[in-house]
Amino acid sequence: MAAARVLLINLDCTIYQADTSSICRHINAGSRSNAYIAAMAKAICQTVSYQVEINFDTTKPYGVPRKWIDSTRLNVFNWNAQVDYKKELAIGYQDFARSSL
Repeated sequence: MAAARVLLINLDCTIYQADTSSICRHINAGSRSNAYIAAMAKAICQTVSYQVEINFDTTKPYGVPRKWIDSTRLNVFNWNAQVDYKKELAIGYQDFARSSL
């Protein structure tokens, strides 16, 4: 998100206005990736070195429909998300561990 914001701040005002409308100046920043609950739970357990078996009730619905953030307008400016959630999770956990000592 920060990288997208920096790109937009440094963008020439006339270019920004040409790609937005006066009633719609916001620009979404999404990752175009899907994070599944099971994969996220396993990544968290791995990051914090927690050994546990994760079970899911497969008789229940799959949850809410996907909600994609449309980043088309931001991608026009050659921006793409560059975040690896597993890497960022590890960095966040390391910060947490250091602060709780």
